Amino acid sequence: MKPWSRGRQLFARSLLTVPLILSTVPSSTAASTDLSPLHVDGYRIVDASGQQVILRGVNRSGTEFACVNEGGFGFSLGPIDQAAVDAIKSWHANVVRLPLNEQCWLGINGINPLFSGAGYRTAIASYVNLLNENGLYVILDLHWSAPGEEVATHQQTMPDLDHSVDFWSSVASTFKGNDAVIFEPYNEPLPDNQRDSDDAWTCWRDGGTCPGVAFEAAGMQTLVSAIRATGATNVIALGGVGFANYLSRWRAYKPSDPLNNLVAAWHVYNFNACNNASCWEATAAPLMAAVPVLVTETGMNACDATWWNTFLDWLDARQTGYLAWTWNRWSTDCDSRALVTDYYTATPTEYGSIYRTHLANVPADTTTNVASSATPSAEGQAVTFTVTVTARGASGTPGGSVAFTMDGTDAGTAPLDAAGVAAVSKTFDDNGTHSVVARYLGAPGFARSTSGALTQQVTNVPPRVGPLSGAADPVAVGTQLTLGAELSDPGTADTHTARVDWGDGTSAPATVQESLGAGTLTASHAYSAAGVYRVGATVTDDDGAGASAALEAVVVFDPAAGSARGAGWFSSPAGAYLADAALAGRAQFGFLARYQNDGTVPFAQPGFRLRTDRFVFESTSYDWLVVTGAKAQLHGTGRVNGSGSYAFLLSVIDGDRLGKDVADVLRIKIWNAASGAVLYDTQVGDPESADPVLRLGGGSIAIGGAP
Repeated sequence: MKPWSRGRQLFARSLLTVPLILSTVPSSTAASTDLSPLHVDGYRIVDASGQQVILRGVNRSGTEFACVNEGGFGFSLGPIDQAAVDAIKSWHANVVRLPLNEQCWLGINGINPLFSGAGYRTAIASYVNLLNENGLYVILDLHWSAPGEEVATHQQTMPDLDHSVDFWSSVASTFKGNDAVIFEPYNEPLPDNQRDSDDAWTCWRDGGTCPGVAFEAAGMQTLVSAIRATGATNVIALGGVGFANYLSRWRAYKPSDPLNNLVAAWHVYNFNACNNASCWEATAAPLMAAVPVLVTETGMNACDATWWNTFLDWLDARQTGYLAWTWNRWSTDCDSRALVTDYYTATPTEYGSIYRTHLANVPADTTTNVASSATPSAEGQAVTFTVTVTARGASGTPGGSVAFTMDGTDAGTAPLDAAGVAAVSKTFDDNGTHSVVARYLGAPGFARSTSGALTQQVTNVPPRVGPLSGAADPVAVGTQLTLGAELSDPGTADTHTARVDWGDGTSAPATVQESLGAGTLTASHAYSAAGVYRVGATVTDDDGAGASAALEAVVVFDPAAGSARGAGWFSSPAGAYLADAALAGRAQFGFLARYQNDGTVPFAQPGFRLRTDRFVFESTSYDWLVVTGAKAQLHGTGRVNGSGSYAFLLSVIDGDRLGKDVADVLRIKIWNAASGAVLYDTQVGDPESADPVLRLGGGSIAIGGAP
């Protein structure tokens, strides 16, 4: 609320009447090229990187009345060129608020065409661009308006339905795409005779016919909708009722915004109703916890440094921005609330000196950025989060500490080094999307700041399962066999299930015991038929990733299945003798294998013998014999040419058990028991479980029954 008499208007007019001055000469002050667009994030105003932006600056009165007072004498009061902008910046301001006149903007109701319509719009747009180029955010507010054909020569109780909607549609269309500009739809609403009532707040939001308003009002919802209808995404600041001093029902009557990009504008002077700490704590503080609050006007009608600094300190402690009324030079009287005596030197009035001193003593705003060493990372992988804290528009490097929060939980602090950098390492125990926030805790001369939330995507890592154990020796049919394996997972928060495929057409869950990513699986099974079985175990984590382990040969024998025996010759194929791939010719063999009563190892006499043109192999022991129908498999060890230790696998099929005129076939594989190097194999490359295919040239094979 700013008492403003016509006499003071004329006094200001007599002090300095300056038409539009737009500098076309480059300033010695480098223009900012990195002014980031603003948006609302929860209860903060942030830039494109998610950094909180605390706006502190000044109002620049004149653009609301120069175009209309005394028939119009300019676009503003005082210069709006580069040198004048430099003066504002010298006070460490980062925002300027420009009051506008809706009828000057629209060029209606007979306002001087020299200073209205397209000329006024161009002047405002040029000044906004100049401010932005110099790193200053801009707030545009509708300050003076009037319904119907009444000329807008002062502030009304509410925006009018006749022109204010058109005004904001045009302003929003002009500045959409420039989110360094904030829109304040109305300066100081005061329906229902300044009461903090439901009627006042209903009028504030919905407009229409309202108590204490002499015309059809445009409500804040109508103006917000008009702005958004243009495609503008700018932040919108809404001042409440009672000269924008009341915040009690702001949240309850908050208009709907599809972008949720609204902030509460607040005006606080020493003569307002809410002008003390108890009121601020009761009404403003709770709102600040939910939505951004921005004091778009503050000041006093006396040079009371104690009151003003108390309020500004209260705002600083809550990281809430503010703008003083007003950067003008129309008087040195404290009641005039003029901040300067000169637009170029920025020399303060007594009133202005209080504000300038406060700004000079405000700790430098800082920016906190956090980066990840791995994006994405895997669960169980150590990730380093590096934070860099820089001071905005100030020399020196911030010191102190940074506090980390991960997924809303405190993750410790780290000190900043001499370069303003801190780091912390984190190993995520589960996959998913994680949020990392760094909070700079501040230090003498440097304000606190909070980074935007960094999203750390952590991918799932499949578990690992060790070799299956527990089946080193052959087992008899019907014997309970227990297998086990170790499992591990870098995602220590994962849980696991396991399943075993026993290779005989059956599978079953395994028992898993685990803790913090390590454990075991166990499973038991009894085979009902002899055979050499491939057993596989699969471990699956709670995200569906799996790992497998296998035993290629679990030997199950049936002592009652009878013997396997044979003798004769076959044509050894080329390639079978790996030391001489061209070697081929007749080879002779003979064998007998059977289990004795209750035996678990086949009786090895007279054994297995093979004679080729290059070597003679003789068995020394049998490990196991598996007889399944017409097929038998014999495994054991022996010597080549009377020396060494070699393993062998003899697989045979008795053709007579399959039908008349079916040939007997065999396969012989011999390898070095220590190195695994294959010496001889009649079916090179086939798995050991493959059926034999090499026909006998003479002799026979018999399976089953007594030898």
